[in-house]
Amino acid sequence: MAYLLHLYCVMKRFVSLFAIFFIMGASAIFAQETGEITLIKTDGNVETKTFDLNSKSMDFSGSSLKEIKGLEAFTKLVKLDVHWNQLTSLDVSKNILLTELNVGNNQLTSLDISKNELLSTLYAHKNQLTSLDVSKNVLLSTLHVSENQLTSLDVSKNVLLDKLYVYKNLLTSMDLSNNVSLSVFRALFNRLESLDVSKNVLLTELNVANNPLTSLDVSKNILLITLFVYGNKLTSLDVSNNAKLVTLKVNPSVTVISGDNTNLKIILN
Repeated sequence: MAYLLHLYCVMKRFVSLFAIFFIMGASAIFAQETGEITLIKTDGNVETKTFDLNSKSMDFSGSSLKEIKGLEAFTKLVKLDVHWNQLTSLDVSKNILLTELNVGNNQLTSLDISKNELLSTLYAHKNQLTSLDVSKNVLLSTLHVSENQLTSLDVSKNVLLDKLYVYKNLLTSMDLSNNVSLSVFRALFNRLESLDVSKNVLLTELNVANNPLTSLDVSKNILLITLFVYGNKLTSLDVSNNAKLVTLKVNPSVTVISGDNTNLKIILN
């Protein structure tokens, strides 16, 4: 009887210890699976939020933020949206699984995405970027860097680019010879003096309005549907080879050679 009582006490102690270790272990596991993001707002308020460290997506858009701290812990992030804030800097060097990043409508003067080699979509429009290196981001299909202060942009490594938006910058030239998959290119309000789109045979939309272009050859761009070239220095434009062209916006002084395209609507601007 004494033996059974002793055994009962031992078992009871064992169960108690097991329960304690289980609770402590579970707590430790759960603690390791969460991390904190500190959001510093423009009015000085600071907010701390807890997220699962395995989070794939985060959205802090339109939150009046001037700084975000703690992103480096969330290495599983695939999508990050911080657009429409007042961020002056952002570190995504540890978020190497990102495929989509939206930092548009902020006050960024620089952006390092050299570690984000899986990026396929980048929105960085309406910032204060003077340069941007996308040479490591060879999977990019959409790049939106309009309304910055870029004087140059090298996209020679981005052969998968489908949509490229660079309007309202300070670009004097663009080499698109390697971007053979490009379907949309918007570069209005720049300083482009020349542009070769002969290799971009998949283009359906081309907008190079308000540039000092004196000539433009679109004879190879037979899939073009929309072409905006107003506000340039063109004197003539031959679109006789662009049978799919539906909308052409051009200066009244430009002589347009349209060929047999009866569907073409010419808008004089």
